[in-house]
Amino acid sequence: MRGNQTNALNQPVVQGLPAAGLGGTLQALEQCAGKPIPGVTINGVKSYTFPKQHLLVTAEDGRITSIQLTTQGSVAQARQAFAKWLPEDVSLAHPVRTGTSGDGTAYQLYHSAALAQALPQARFGAAAPGTFRVEAEPCAGNAVQMFAILGNTDNQAADGVAVNHHATATLPDGTFIDDEMAAHKWENLLLQVQVLGVARGTYEEAIGNHSEVKWHKTLHVHGEPAWFALAEQTPPAAQASEQPTYTYWLIVLRPYPGRSDMNLAYALTGTVAGGNLQAAERAMQTAASGWNFPTK
Repeated sequence: MRGNQTNALNQPVVQGLPAAGLGGTLQALEQCAGKPIPGVTINGVKSYTFPKQHLLVTAEDGRITSIQLTTQGSVAQARQAFAKWLPEDVSLAHPVRTGTSGDGTAYQLYHSAALAQALPQARFGAAAPGTFRVEAEPCAGNAVQMFAILGNTDNQAADGVAVNHHATATLPDGTFIDDEMAAHKWENLLLQVQVLGVARGTYEEAIGNHSEVKWHKTLHVHGEPAWFALAEQTPPAAQASEQPTYTYWLIVLRPYPGRSDMNLAYALTGTVAGGNLQAAERAMQTAASGWNFPTK
């Protein structure tokens, strides 16, 4: 192992560790990927989306603790593209150990001497220093999500729903969104992707108690049936406006790890922002072509 080098930000970077990848710095990632969109903060760990690179990362004290890449193509192609964000002293072809998550997703564990040297032991939890975990999740629409995290832990969504990968979508105008971002306006819709916990086999629960489902039907997305619905929400009596809000919902259900009584609802939602409902419905179906959700 060669000695430490210093990047342009004057922060120490161990030889073999990508300055802008796992274990690297947010500032270095900004230099090559542009300004991020901040997401949620949980126990001091902040999330950031880099739309141009289709990256979602978490960071603690400015250091990247997990990284997710959404890309098109096969798993093999995705792993090859993902390697640039991982320590150079590790080959994805040679994991230390393999296993299966509670939701059935296969994972691989790796050990990087560069990571162990660069980061404090606490960053790896109960795992040995330098340990990180990698998973690949094939998604509908010929997409793959690659995910790496320090230590040997499952990722947690903001509401406590256990998921290993975030929901994402690439809109027809090329905009990349994920479930950590606020709504994005496209056509006459405010679009969001979400992952929600619902009672097993139910779709309406994802929409909530304060909305009425006006109609629902099946829409095939990437060859798979999805629940497609229009919901109307009437504002509370205290509000000055009495105009209802209309939101289109596309939902597919997936198993909830460790909970036989629940499902994970992967949702693409579009709140109508002007124009007529028919135009919004057509726009919603067009936007669905770039929606990424885990295959069964």
